[in-house]
Amino acid sequence: MPVNQHPIGSLNLYRTSALPWLTEELDAAQMLAELATGYVVNVRNLNESHVLSEQLPHALDSRVVIEQAKGLIAGRHGIDVDGAFDLLRAQARRDQRSLHGLCRQVLAGTTGP
Repeated sequence: MPVNQHPIGSLNLYRTSALPWLTEELDAAQMLAELATGYVVNVRNLNESHVLSEQLPHALDSRVVIEQAKGLIAGRHGIDVDGAFDLLRAQARRDQRSLHGLCRQVLAGTTGP
């Protein structure tokens, strides 16, 4: 069951007798394999879209927090937002913590560069 020349599964066929497969049977098996491949791909795509749709709100919320912290730091230090981002990123790396976590603390007033 190939997708873009990469196998994603296989279809096993069994019969009760040791007779050779007829052309019609092989054609039907090929069609079943193609249908099964389509279903597997659709389920995989659906699952990926569910994961992305669950991650998107978190990513947007995280981005809002980072943007707000950049604005706060820019105003506090009289620098542009790119410079504020550089300060935040450097502190997050220095402290070995997430940028989002640092920005949440900056907005809460418990830390800041």
